[in-house]
Amino acid sequence: MVRTPPVVNTAAEATTISQLLRSVNASLSIRILLASGTFHRRPAQGFLSVGGLKVVPFLVDFKACWAWADRLWLDPLLWLPAACSLANSSGALRDVFGCLVYRAW
Repeated sequence: MVRTPPVVNTAAEATTISQLLRSVNASLSIRILLASGTFHRRPAQGFLSVGGLKVVPFLVDFKACWAWADRLWLDPLLWLPAACSLANSSGALRDVFGCLVYRAW
């Protein structure tokens, strides 16, 4: 197991990982499994592919939960906004902004 040095963004991390794998295995065909969240997968996969790696995406977070769907009509309190929803939308907006900055949409 090898640790990468600290990085500041996805582009720097992809460059560091690509260099690290090339130093260990100089083969032209390096495949990696990218375990990533749904929103972060596209930019990460794009940056790693630019680095010459063959990326196999594996999504690890599924934030959709349908267990509440049948109770929605039975409990009117579920119609009111919750504070945790604001936190979730903030995270989603940050991911969208990151995609726009890195032009990976």
